[in-house]
Amino acid sequence: MYWFKDLKIERRIYVYQYIINKRKEAEMKNLNIPVGISDFERIRELNYYYVDKTGLIKTLLQGEMDQVTLIT
Repeated sequence: MYWFKDLKIERRIYVYQYIINKRKEAEMKNLNIPVGISDFERIRELNYYYVDKTGLIKTLLQGEMDQVTLIT
């Protein structure tokens, strides 16, 4: 019967992960994403969502650049 107990635990974990993923999906739908806006000041004023990739660019420039990297 130990396998049955493990199965119940795995099921609970699966349900928990499903709920978390649905919450994240709902949050993503509510983000204001600036499509076609390149003016940073306007992005900040309108409270749009953005990602600062300054650290990523620094890391890329310091590393070996023998591969193609797509930054979006």
